[in-house]
Amino acid sequence: MRSLIIILAILPVVLIFVAQNRAAAQASPPVLAFYYAWFDESTWTSGQAADTPSPTYRSADPAAIERHVGQANGAGITAFVQSWYGPQVENNQTETNFRALLDIAAGHNFQAAVDVEVMGPFFPDRASVQGALATLMVTHVQHPAYLRYQGKPVIFFWRQQRFSVEEWVQIREAVDPARTTYWIAEGLDLSYQAVFDGHHLYSIAWAGDPYAELSKWPSQLSQVEAALGVDRLWVATAMPGYSDLNLSRANAFYRPRENGAYFRQTWAAAQATNPDMIIINSFNEWLEGSQVEPSATYGDLYLNLTRELTAQPGMVGEPAGATQPPGETPQTGNEPSPPAPEAAPYEGPTRDYSVQPGDTVYGIAERFSLDPQLIIALNGLATPDRLSIGQLLLIPESPDEGDGFSEETEEGYETGAKEDGALPLLPPLSPASDPLPSGAF
Repeated sequence: MRSLIIILAILPVVLIFVAQNRAAAQASPPVLAFYYAWFDESTWTSGQAADTPSPTYRSADPAAIERHVGQANGAGITAFVQSWYGPQVENNQTETNFRALLDIAAGHNFQAAVDVEVMGPFFPDRASVQGALATLMVTHVQHPAYLRYQGKPVIFFWRQQRFSVEEWVQIREAVDPARTTYWIAEGLDLSYQAVFDGHHLYSIAWAGDPYAELSKWPSQLSQVEAALGVDRLWVATAMPGYSDLNLSRANAFYRPRENGAYFRQTWAAAQATNPDMIIINSFNEWLEGSQVEPSATYGDLYLNLTRELTAQPGMVGEPAGATQPPGETPQTGNEPSPPAPEAAPYEGPTRDYSVQPGDTVYGIAERFSLDPQLIIALNGLATPDRLSIGQLLLIPESPDEGDGFSEETEEGYETGAKEDGALPLLPPLSPASDPLPSGAF
């Protein structure tokens, strides 16, 4: 009887504790990380990677995939979002490796989703993208380890600006008319939310103030929701740093890691927006130096920091200044000398361009094969997402050549690693094709 009385006395406390923890877990946004599956031994000897993993690996090695899943899972990451070139198997390890990733994830209570590379080398036209999505809907999306949010599979997109909103309406109606999945667009053009279900910025390293940049998006998305009468998902981006200085890009830049302070800052900025999901850029984008995977330079520092940050789901508010985290010592001797984080200044010839109806900085950049950050810097655009019809912009006379191309894999195609304004290799457009529509980064 005494035991029963004690149990009855403490039962309400236990139930309250369980309920509070369940509510906290539900309030915690899932943490995702961009993942890349096109590396091999040549990557680490090419001199292009900003750092090297410890240990080095081939992306096709199941042991490497399993190690990555275990590391991410242990650091509080919910799922990998892997760049995907479509279902073609031949010469396309993004497909074969994603299959392996799903099967391995299933054994670790982990999830994975695709980031559809709309500009990928196996997508010569709209029909090929539509066909790939149709295949995705009946294959990977049905896998038990495929990422789901609120019960629905999530599909990310890179460079959906290749096609117009109207074209995406037709694609969506053809492959997912019942809206059984969440489609997440990227970039600065919210007009795509007329057909997509959510939005994210792939990178925020280009922003001078990550907090100011991220904080403006929820309100803008709310305006879209009010106009459309539907809810949209917001996926906030956090980054540990950035460096593509080894890729010989004309607009290459470096965002210092500051011994973890930048990661803390962007994480706090992302949390402050009350996102539906947070995505880390990246787990292993070695060519752009944004990885949290253990490395030769930093060891487990950033994996451990990820674990620390994901264990604080309630952290909100304006991020503190970039200060050295307690108990950590600065890294020395391996980081590149930090130039200004903005794009390198352009000193070549320019010409005037008059903004036309429907123009965006990113559409103009696509049209003239330029980096959007170059146009922004050249014209001192404080609000590049707001152009006026007739506004005169300075445009470089000659586009930078070779910008944005990454290492060639053993299979013989370009990886097309993402960065602000960079496009993967594509088959040339036919003379009858329209210029690519507005893009973003």
